[in-house]
Amino acid sequence: MRDQLPGRRQPALAPLDDDFDHFRGPAGGRLILEYGDYECPYSRRAYREVQRVEEELGGGIRFAFRYFPLTEIHPHAFAAAAEAAARQGRFWDMHNLLFRHQRAL
Repeated sequence: MRDQLPGRRQPALAPLDDDFDHFRGPAGGRLILEYGDYECPYSRRAYREVQRVEEELGGGIRFAFRYFPLTEIHPHAFAAAAEAAARQGRFWDMHNLLFRHQRAL
């Protein structure tokens, strides 16, 4: 792989888990993995950039979102609404809504 440096181990990531992670895009696509929370302004910035990359590259990106709520500084970071929406097959709709209206949290 050209991304690897000789003699250095690449960091290992846990494989995507259907029961835990939320992901979209083709299984063979380049993976973008975000650890984020819905109240974090940096996660919101990443949300916008991921959308831009997906638009520019078409269908070749696989995007996964893992919760990493910083509840000490973001008390509204854990959004049970997103998980409730996921049970109804609407996770990405709620994901978009929460980031678009982040200041209302």
